[in-house]
Amino acid sequence: MMNRKERRASKAAQPAGPSPASVREIFAGAVQFHHAGRLAEAEQLYRRVLSAEPRHADSLHRLGVIAYQAGQYDAAVELIGKALAQNASAAPYHGHLGLVLGALGRWDGAIAASRAAL
Repeated sequence: MMNRKERRASKAAQPAGPSPASVREIFAGAVQFHHAGRLAEAEQLYRRVLSAEPRHADSLHRLGVIAYQAGQYDAAVELIGKALAQNASAAPYHGHLGLVLGALGRWDGAIAASRAAL
């Protein structure tokens, strides 16, 4: 039986989160759920990815898309903006930002984002 000190040392020696390969697998599962319309499950997995890699641009982007699909436009702008901060050259990010800004009636921003997507 381990004492408290040994248990703490054992916990500290364990990896903090999933391995990069596991993160890729979790993300792939999230995308499958998303495509199947199972948004709650997809969101949960995207958030698991972000707990391991907080700057995972694709997860930030796709969480933004889920927020858009749920009508949470301000959250969508914030999440897609964070994704763009990580990868400003990703055309889909700009395209989805354009859709969200259009839904908010922010036409100048929507047009600019759509042009950036092209």
